[in-house]
Amino acid sequence: MALRKERPLKTFEYFAPESLPEALSLLQERGEEGRALAGGTDLVVQVKEGGKIPTPSCLVSLRRLPELRGIDFSERDGLRIGATVTMTEAAESAPVRERYRALADGAEIVGSIQTMNMATIGGNVCNAAPSADTAPPLLTYEAVAVIAGWNAEAGTRVVLAADGLGAAPDGFTYELWFIGPTPVSGGTFASADGPVTMFVGVGRREYPRVAVTLEPLDGDPAPSGIFIFDEP
Repeated sequence: MALRKERPLKTFEYFAPESLPEALSLLQERGEEGRALAGGTDLVVQVKEGGKIPTPSCLVSLRRLPELRGIDFSERDGLRIGATVTMTEAAESAPVRERYRALADGAEIVGSIQTMNMATIGGNVCNAAPSADTAPPLLTYEAVAVIAGWNAEAGTRVVLAADGLGAAPDGFTYELWFIGPTPVSGGTFASADGPVTMFVGVGRREYPRVAVTLEPLDGDPAPSGIFIFDEP
């Protein structure tokens, strides 16, 4: 039985700033040789495997930045999720589960429990993988990413689109904002390779749940295109 050899890591510097200005200063100083590190579930793997990014000369951890933490909701402003909020925190958050259920559903299927405890909402967006489980809910809820950067005014807002963040300034995702859902609304999320049936409940007790069946279009393996609505 042949054992796979681990690719030796190149030497790099590691910084753990405790303020947003300090983190931005470090990344601006290092330029393309520096990388922001949130949960590391994608970045560390890519560095180890020598994937689509070269080994950076330094990693700047975002885990100690209080500005990037927390989940807040208000009827007036909607939902705010800090970029370093983990998948576990998002999946277990009361306002997320009650008001933005599809996002909670997507967050709680991102890998193993260990991965959910490390992977972050902001990292899932910035990695821009087509398989990102939070991407469909983020697009559906019309999430807006606030970018912290050094070549743009603080708090630059970029609307998430199907092709990514668009023309985002140099920097990293600071937080995500969602508009408040309508009172009579509901949502769910499922990851599947073929036809799938989901039950969606709305926010009012007098309205029945709805069974939604998604069937793949001809020649398209993704379960999108034909929607059949039935009362269960």
